[in-house]
Amino acid sequence: MARRGGGATARDERLTAKQLLLEGPSEELDRLIPTAHSPAEESIAPADFIRDHCGVDLRAFQTEWLEEVFRTEGGSRVYTQALWGVPRGNGKTEIAAAVALYMLVADVPRAEVYIAAGSRDQATLAFKSARRMVEWGPLAGAVKVQPGYRRMSVGKSDSMLHVISAEGPLQHGLQPTCVIFDELWVQKKRELFEALAGGLFKRDQALLVCISTAGFDPQSLLAQECRRGELGEDPRFHYRWEQAPEGLPHDDPKTWELANPALRCERPFMRTAGLEDDLRRMHENEFRRWHLNQWTASEATWITPEVWDACGGEATLRPGVPTVVGVDASIRRDATAAVTVQRDGDGVYHARFRIWQPQPGRDIPLEEVEQHVRREAQRWDVVGVPYDPQFFSRSAQVLSDEGVEMVEWRQDNAHMCPATHTLHDAVTSGKLRHGGDRVARMHALAAGVAETERGLRIKKTASRAADDSAVALAMAVEWLSRRQERRSRYSDPDARMAVA
Repeated sequence: MARRGGGATARDERLTAKQLLLEGPSEELDRLIPTAHSPAEESIAPADFIRDHCGVDLRAFQTEWLEEVFRTEGGSRVYTQALWGVPRGNGKTEIAAAVALYMLVADVPRAEVYIAAGSRDQATLAFKSARRMVEWGPLAGAVKVQPGYRRMSVGKSDSMLHVISAEGPLQHGLQPTCVIFDELWVQKKRELFEALAGGLFKRDQALLVCISTAGFDPQSLLAQECRRGELGEDPRFHYRWEQAPEGLPHDDPKTWELANPALRCERPFMRTAGLEDDLRRMHENEFRRWHLNQWTASEATWITPEVWDACGGEATLRPGVPTVVGVDASIRRDATAAVTVQRDGDGVYHARFRIWQPQPGRDIPLEEVEQHVRREAQRWDVVGVPYDPQFFSRSAQVLSDEGVEMVEWRQDNAHMCPATHTLHDAVTSGKLRHGGDRVARMHALAAGVAETERGLRIKKTASRAADDSAVALAMAVEWLSRRQERRSRYSDPDARMAVA
């Protein structure tokens, strides 16, 4: 979605914004701003305000949504809440930011506007978008931006805009005139939502606007609000959900158009090439959720047999090539796997597997795993051994004392989501050679993926079938990928134990 604006430097923009703030708003804009005690001299439709004063080149589908959300009957707004579900890339965060500015500047005196989200980073995205609209356009003469506090204010009307997230302290006792919830699917708990929404009744014609892509948890706050919208029992709740119909192929551009108004509108601003890139690198569940706005199961199969088997070529390891050994260790119930991985000049990962299966009444001999890692370090140029410390911390210390480069790798979402993505990308693009290892194939096909707030990650399915070598492979591939792409960041000859 295009914005109007020049190519000035960030410093020039800040200076211009300060100068405009000192000069005050234009006469046209000043007539739209209420004072602290009285309404504005003139009113303006939200879509017109966003075009003229926020610099957003609205498309017809955005204008229609704005006109419906702000529709009035008898001088009062029809709706007190709106939920707009639309795929990623359709400009919803920018629209949310522009709505926040309209409610800050041109709605009522002493407005209190809150931009909220489930995470600090997500909440900041909408604020940054609003900040650009202010500093690049005519609003700079009326709106003071305090980026360090993530706050804006309008002196004439004594109005404020704040950014808050679920990661901060709970907000009670507020009297908002508008609350913008960005990406409601991220919001895990209702506390922040209820605290903000519960204060809306204190102000006349207050508005709650939620925007989001689809989620994966049927018990989530977003799912509950969607069910409420689908029932249609609340006449003051405007619910709109854009998605591709179920059952259509996710890789068909015609399906993409059905889900994305930014693709099918006049003057489309979504890039088909970007969707094609994501189609190649994303798991199907991710693509359906992000780009088709379809709800997905929390658990799905990680890879198909056809895709895995297509990577069954011989794994060739060579002396002198940087090598990573991924270790996923257990003691009794699960298998233990050590996967040795190199990457060749064409970007293809070559993986060899050593897997210890659990035996009834016997612990897995971690001394054997240690010895295997030791031998691999002697044979190859091992630059890192990522391991989960839960069962392998003592062994890691022993190996580290011997000079092996051990890398503590906790199997949390922060580590395993990017590792899952990197390995999936390698497998689906044919950039893996696993040698047709039979047990590794069983693990790969048994592995599931679960949705998290950071994306998909490999996870055991409900059957609890072993997937340990797939996990170890993901750890090794991700660490090798990081090292080769950002080698200087991870090179430290004085540190024998690293933390990923």
